[in-house]
Amino acid sequence: MKVVATRPSNLEALDRIKEAGHELVVGRDPGSLSRAPFTQGELMELIKDADAILVGQDLITREVMEQATKLKLLIVPFIGTDKIDKESATDVGVMVANSPTPENFLSVAEVTVGQMLNLVKQTKHKEKTCALANGAVASFAAATSSVRP
Repeated sequence: MKVVATRPSNLEALDRIKEAGHELVVGRDPGSLSRAPFTQGELMELIKDADAILVGQDLITREVMEQATKLKLLIVPFIGTDKIDKESATDVGVMVANSPTPENFLSVAEVTVGQMLNLVKQTKHKEKTCALANGAVASFAAATSSVRP
């Protein structure tokens, strides 16, 4: 089975795929500076004979899935499948799944607690007030510095 990982975050985590005897193709190396998603043409070329795809942040359309004639499975290794045309996947017989990791759960929990603190402390409102106050101070300083005694 050929498995394509479009944008893995950790190559060592994919060793189990190779150990199971599957061919692993990596789209973009985790160390790559490029964070841009693949174009539709690049994706079509990369996955044309793949059986399964570990999808990064790339848009998987009907056209991409139809190009991959052996494709059976699309896996998103985090929360959400919003970059995949799920209706088209159903139409062409491709299963879509996600596999959120504990690291993602912790990140979501941390952001949630942070946002709750922002609401309680009204940091956005205070940030705006500070910006206005700083602008007024800056305007006053500019006005007074141009006045000569």
